[in-house]
Amino acid sequence: MSFHSEAGTVYGRLTVIKKAGTHRHGRNAKSQMLCQCECGNTKIVLDACLKSGRTISCGCAHRERAKQLGLSRKRHGRCTGKKPSGAWRSWRAMMQRCCDKNSRNFPLYGGRGIKVCDRWNTSFEDFLEDMSEPPPKHSIDRIDNSGHYSCGKCSECLENDWPANCQWATAKQQGRNKRNNHLVTHGGLTLTLTEWSERNGLPRNLIGRRLQRGWEVGLALTAPPDRSKVHQRRLDRTRPELKGEEGKTDVPRNPLA
Repeated sequence: MSFHSEAGTVYGRLTVIKKAGTHRHGRNAKSQMLCQCECGNTKIVLDACLKSGRTISCGCAHRERAKQLGLSRKRHGRCTGKKPSGAWRSWRAMMQRCCDKNSRNFPLYGGRGIKVCDRWNTSFEDFLEDMSEPPPKHSIDRIDNSGHYSCGKCSECLENDWPANCQWATAKQQGRNKRNNHLVTHGGLTLTLTEWSERNGLPRNLIGRRLQRGWEVGLALTAPPDRSKVHQRRLDRTRPELKGEEGKTDVPRNPLA
């Protein structure tokens, strides 16, 4: 019994013509199919990619969608060779997650109502003029996570009172600017738990546990950890005879912990 696709089976724009051998990777062997695309091209595709829907054309569908979104490579000098510039890659990714409903990240951006302002939506050159090329290991980041990708000066931004809301940031900076971060305000300063941890030299998990237990914010952020508890647990394991009648060791406790 054959488990590969039969001749004449249609997957998207591809029609299976015949089996075209197997693709071997180590000990694994996967069936390959010779397919005819609606545009007239032929292409050899893994049968598993056809059945999963990962491949639906010879590549023409992707090119057409990119052209509709204005993502095809233009002659602006930023797509030389096989590695486009950082600004081009960031602009292209921004457009895909906000405008392309087929993008896997669309529900987190365009699906939430995040937009690209008219000036950047219609022109990569304008985006490049406003943002310039990013420093190494930086990508585009929205300053206000609930805001849009906005330049702050086009007609759409001025009509809707959208500020300039983008900056180049490292992965670490972007990780601290996520909408699900736990922000804590103390002394007029609002920071994430990680930033408070680095600022005060306390473990992040310790601060989080203290806040969950209802500690006053200032005390949770500044009180030193109770090292006696660590010592107590070690004694309980190594010298159980030191435990008192209530099962506690006779080690002095820090009332702040």
